[in-house]
Amino acid sequence: MPARPSKNKPGNRRLVAFFKVLIVAVLIVPWVVAVLVGISFYNSAAGFNQDVDELQERVSSLTGQREDMLIQIEEAEKQIIEITEEKEVLQRTARDTSNDPEYFESGTPTESSGGTQNGGEGGVGTVPDEAQLNELARQVIIGNWGNGLARVLSLNDAGYNSSAIQQRVNEIIWGN
Repeated sequence: MPARPSKNKPGNRRLVAFFKVLIVAVLIVPWVVAVLVGISFYNSAAGFNQDVDELQERVSSLTGQREDMLIQIEEAEKQIIEITEEKEVLQRTARDTSNDPEYFESGTPTESSGGTQNGGEGGVGTVPDEAQLNELARQVIIGNWGNGLARVLSLNDAGYNSSAIQQRVNEIIWGN
């Protein structure tokens, strides 16, 4: 039998071309999509790793700062303990010496006794006589007049010379 000559039909060519494109698309498009998704994940992972590195640096920096602050807190606590112990010693000394009149009488008066006015540096007001000066010094040591500037203002407001009283306090405590 004679071979049939092939007849090229225009519709077949289009159908074949369509299937070729379809096969290529089915085989290639998923790979292209996979590559694009992979590149996207890679870029995201690189950015994520960079963020993690930055956060780790910040954590280590904050950890160092925390350790420094803990050391400062420990030093402050030690200072508070020392100040508290010193205050307790001073208060004990004041209580012990308040019962010993000879301790207060052994000091020298800071100004003439009898209540004179003093406008000198650091204190304004009346300088009490020796007995009252010793009593006020004992009260200052115990803490009845406050601390620092508050004590100076309280003594001055009461009409006393805070410098003379502080000098007597120093004589009692330090033996100046």
